[in-house]
Amino acid sequence: MSNDEAVRALQRQMLKLTADLNRMAGDTPVILFKDWAETYLARKLARPKLSTSTKVSFENQIRRHLIPRFGALPLGKINNTIWLQWIEEEKGITKFFNARKGLVETLRAAQEEGLLDKVPHFDNPDEYEPVGRVLLLEEIYKIFRKATRPFRLIFYAFWKMGCRPREILQWRWSMIDWATPGRSMAYIRIPKEISKNRRARTVPLDPDLAAYLKERLERGNGSAFVFPKRTDFNKPQLSYQSAWTTACRKAGVRAMVYDFRRTFITRAAAAGKSMDFVAKFLDTSTAMIRRFYLKDDQDAMEGLFK
Repeated sequence: MSNDEAVRALQRQMLKLTADLNRMAGDTPVILFKDWAETYLARKLARPKLSTSTKVSFENQIRRHLIPRFGALPLGKINNTIWLQWIEEEKGITKFFNARKGLVETLRAAQEEGLLDKVPHFDNPDEYEPVGRVLLLEEIYKIFRKATRPFRLIFYAFWKMGCRPREILQWRWSMIDWATPGRSMAYIRIPKEISKNRRARTVPLDPDLAAYLKERLERGNGSAFVFPKRTDFNKPQLSYQSAWTTACRKAGVRAMVYDFRRTFITRAAAAGKSMDFVAKFLDTSTAMIRRFYLKDDQDAMEGLFK
């Protein structure tokens, strides 16, 4: 057992011992959410088969949202009423699905450790709302004009490729095979380590995007990453939500980053592209496309008669 594993095991034992002592004294176990969340987070981040993007997303939910709101509460005091109060107060989150998922997962793990009797039900404020839409071209350009560097090019890549944002943000220059006299398009080799579904694939780059990236490479950015972090060129620029929210607000456009993915898929369907091919290109499934990404779009519908 490594030192880190020993520390995590000791933390779990201490939390469980505290709970057992409280039970013996006839009291309800008083384990604060922040203490258990940190313990469970460390355990999850140590899983070798979990992708980097999943780890980053989960840690973001725990540290930026859940611990600041629920950290001082005992595990047994977190309920649906408190959850809904937070939703009403919170203005920085446009969708609560991931926060709810992270909270339920963390509490369920506490229940399995004997630290919590029952995981309460938490209402999902997102489930009855239509998810996303197709963006109009003028809306996309408005967002680009209001976006700051380097996010303008990042958002452009989201739009042109339709891939998951965190996958694109982890691209390295070494993954790109540039166009040659014998090959008209540039390709990017996406390793399984940055794929949500842990599947490696090679896909063509949009020609306009490839031209911008080639120009950027020739200028040099001093990093192995195509989109490096502004404060540390040795790391990818994984955070983008704040820049996106600001650009949309200034542009007067209500949109989510994943609307680029929905727009890409819907336009591909309208152009007659095979959904099996699109699913393979984007590392998803046709079932996921039909359920979450393929949207009713007036231009696409009218295109059936042109």
